[in-house]
Amino acid sequence: MIDYSNKILNMFLFNSIYDNYSKYIRNGIMERYKFLERLSELKLSVFSLHDAIVVLEKSNAYTSLYLNRLKRAGAITQIQRGTYALNTATFVEIATSIIKPSYMTMLSALYYHGLINQMQNVITIFNTRKSGNISITSNDGSYNIKFVKVKPSILFGYKRYEGKQAYAYVAEPEKALVDMLYMPTLCPLSYAADLIKDRVIKEEKLIEYAKRTGSQITVRRLDSLLAETGYDKYKEVEGYDINTHKRLNPNNKGRRRIHS
Repeated sequence: MIDYSNKILNMFLFNSIYDNYSKYIRNGIMERYKFLERLSELKLSVFSLHDAIVVLEKSNAYTSLYLNRLKRAGAITQIQRGTYALNTATFVEIATSIIKPSYMTMLSALYYHGLINQMQNVITIFNTRKSGNISITSNDGSYNIKFVKVKPSILFGYKRYEGKQAYAYVAEPEKALVDMLYMPTLCPLSYAADLIKDRVIKEEKLIEYAKRTGSQITVRRLDSLLAETGYDKYKEVEGYDINTHKRLNPNNKGRRRIHS
């Protein structure tokens, strides 16, 4: 007589293990789905370890291990130590969420507003904490981020724009141009001249923001730029004589024109 007891027992153990494993996998997938969905609901397509701890309601050690598993599974991307992003995050959402407060400016901001046609590979981010460079990969490409540390008084003239899964902080077009005048070594000023010539920039706001920086050389650069582009109200930039100013554009050796 054939003894089926061991076979039945082995089959029972196999089925039990398989059922438990399947349940574990299903629970893991469901937990992952709920976690990622909750981050999206909270507009946290870019999030920190602390954010994940709050959402999961787990310990630091468990959350760190969990995020590493998600990263290995390709469900999230690690931007830098302690900072992660959903795979659906855009470059502007990532770039303006790494350091807070901060905002995207200069040519990157002009592209965001549709005022220039070509996206620059370097994204300029003004912030009050540090300067430096990092590379990121998002669902819309790979980019280099240039963090520029500025005085707290310079952090104005930007708005929060709501994306599908996160907020993006971007300079208004006028502030993007003023930032170019404030730090002209970072990008060509010819873009600013072209936009003013095409009358797509609100010159009054441009003047207001230039004065608000408290930088005399920035105001002088704008004064000269408005005069060169034929703006008939350039004299509204008060208190500065463009005939006695310093060389306006440090990119132009020995010239007093503002174009680069």
